[in-house]
Amino acid sequence: SLSILGSLCFFRNLCGLGMPLTGDYMLLVGDTILFPIFTFCNGLVSAWLMNGAAKQGFFVQINLQLISTLVNDSMPFFAAPITRWVLDTMSQDSYAAMQLSILMVSWLLMEQSHYSVPAAFASRH
Repeated sequence: SLSILGSLCFFRNLCGLGMPLTGDYMLLVGDTILFPIFTFCNGLVSAWLMNGAAKQGFFVQINLQLISTLVNDSMPFFAAPITRWVLDTMSQDSYAAMQLSILMVSWLLMEQSHYSVPAAFASRH
């Protein structure tokens, strides 16, 4: 729910609704809320990934750690230029709508996964 608040801070029309800060400051507030949440969620997903690793074959922990590291380290390289392109060609509200849409789809996928395969989210002690 905090990530939704952070995403809503990106919309221009919502910036002035009862908020003491407007414009660029609200973007900063949104980023300040979203970045730690994304980092925390990335850690949770990585833990679930390692928890569900196979004992043998391609999807063993060492391979999953390598893939996870490559993905996590390469995404910021692509994210900044794509964000600048979206802001330049579309608008800040388009960027905010994309962020909110990605967030909601990810949330729905996680809920569906949790409902469909609860054993994948159970801890193995």
